[in-house]
Amino acid sequence: MSKHQISATKLAELQTLQKDYAKKYSQKVEQIEVIRSGTIDFQMDPTYQSLIERRDCYQNKLNEIEEILSNYELIEQEDYYSVAQIGTKVKILNHSHSHEFILVDEAEADPSQNKVPVTSPIGAQVLGKKVEDKFKVETPRGVVDYTVMSIEPAFM
Repeated sequence: MSKHQISATKLAELQTLQKDYAKKYSQKVEQIEVIRSGTIDFQMDPTYQSLIERRDCYQNKLNEIEEILSNYELIEQEDYYSVAQIGTKVKILNHSHSHEFILVDEAEADPSQNKVPVTSPIGAQVLGKKVEDKFKVETPRGVVDYTVMSIEPAFM
């Protein structure tokens, strides 16, 4: 199994989320126990069912975070100006249209923040490229040509 490559910023965020979810999980467990001890037919109680669902949701999120934290590699932030890799902000050009995004591990992907995973078609093709390198991405509409315009550290 390959290691999750995460930035120091993402590591801190995951550790904070882990603590927050663990606290919320414990609260739900306590609330469930209170209902179980006080209600004869607790399994039919809608509040009980809701608490079970939320507890399970927190448990799933904790499992995901713990899996990442048990097998990660912290990415260095030096020498990112030369090669597109996880943790770099990359600007590419396709004809006259430019696009800018941050290359991230799959666990950090977030299109709303222009965080593109290295496992995506464009992420995989730009990975390892330098400024002025050209590359192609196969899309449903055909092959698209790109040129790397700039690379800089995204996390400082």
